[in-house]
Amino acid sequence: MLPNRLGLTFDWRNASVRRIGELARAAEALGFGHLWIPEAWSTEFFSSASHAVSVTKSITVNAGIVNVYSRSAALIAMGVATLCELAPGRIGLGLGASGKGVVERWHGAKFDRPLERTKEYVKLIRSVLNGGMLEHSGLAGELHGFRLFAATPKQMPPIYLGALGRRNLELAGEIADGAILTLYPRSKLRAARDALQLKASSSRKLYAVYPITTGGRSDARSVNELKRWISFYVASMGSYYRRLLVSAGYEKEVQRILDYKSRNMREESVNAVTEDMLDELVLRGSLENVVERINSLSKECEVVLGLFGGIDPSDAELWARLHEVVRALETSNS
Repeated sequence: MLPNRLGLTFDWRNASVRRIGELARAAEALGFGHLWIPEAWSTEFFSSASHAVSVTKSITVNAGIVNVYSRSAALIAMGVATLCELAPGRIGLGLGASGKGVVERWHGAKFDRPLERTKEYVKLIRSVLNGGMLEHSGLAGELHGFRLFAATPKQMPPIYLGALGRRNLELAGEIADGAILTLYPRSKLRAARDALQLKASSSRKLYAVYPITTGGRSDARSVNELKRWISFYVASMGSYYRRLLVSAGYEKEVQRILDYKSRNMREESVNAVTEDMLDELVLRGSLENVVERINSLSKECEVVLGLFGGIDPSDAELWARLHEVVRALETSNS
C-alpha cells in the first residue's frame, strides 16, 4: 500500500483546533493522503476543518463523522460548500446517525428512524451542493423556496456513511460514495465489502480505522491505553460497537466489560479486552508486523491509522514510528 492512500485520524476526546492543525501539517509532510476529523462532543468539525485546510496544501480533509440530527441538511451543505471554496477537491463528508445518547442527551433532538433520515440527508445535501431549489417533505422537514446563494463546488465532494451494521453498509452501497468503519474486526472486512457491494469496477471506497501503537519503549503502555479506549467504546458509545463485536465472536468479552463497568471496576473492564480482540482491532508489534498487516488490510479497504487511547499527537516517539511505517510501506511497494 502506497503511503498516499493512507489516512490518519485521532481521538476526539480532549482534541483542540491547534492540535488538529499541527496533526494535519505533520500528516501531510509524511505523505498521508487524507485526514479524518471526528466529531462527537468535543471540537466541532467545520471550524476544525477550516483551520486544517488553511495550514495545509494537498491533504484531503474528511468529516468522520457529522451526524444527521444536530444540524439541518441545508446547514451541513452550506458548511461543505464553504470548505470546498477554501480547499477545492480536498473535502469529503462522512455522514451518519451517531447514537441515541449523544443525539438526545447532548443535542436535545429525537433519535428516530436513523436510516431513513440519513438517506434523506444525502439526497438533500447533494441537491443543495448542485445548486438545486429545495423542495422536500419528510423527516428533515417541509423545505421549499430556497437554494444555495453562494458558489457551488465545481467538483461534488464524496459522501461516506459511518457504518457498522449490514443495513447501514447496504445503504452506503445504494446512495453514498463509500463507508467509513471504526472498531471493525479485520476478519469481518470481507462481509463489509459484500454488504457495500464493493467490486473491482466500483468507484465506492471502504475506509477502515485501525489504531496503531507507538512502538519502542512505550509500546506496552500504548497497548494498555488502547485497551482502555476499546473498553470505553464498548461500554459508553451506544450499542453499535457491542453488537458488532458480539457478531465477531466476542460475546463473553463484551459482557465482562459491561459487567465490570456497571460495578465501577474500571481496571477490570480494561483487562477484559483480550489479546485476540487486540489482534483483530489494533496495529501493534514490530515494524515488520505492522507494515505486513497494513498491506494485507489494503487489499480489503483503505486503511486509516488511528491515534487513540491517550496518545499525544505531538509525541516524538509516535511520529518516529509513523515515519518508519511510511518509509517501510514505500519500500515494500516500490
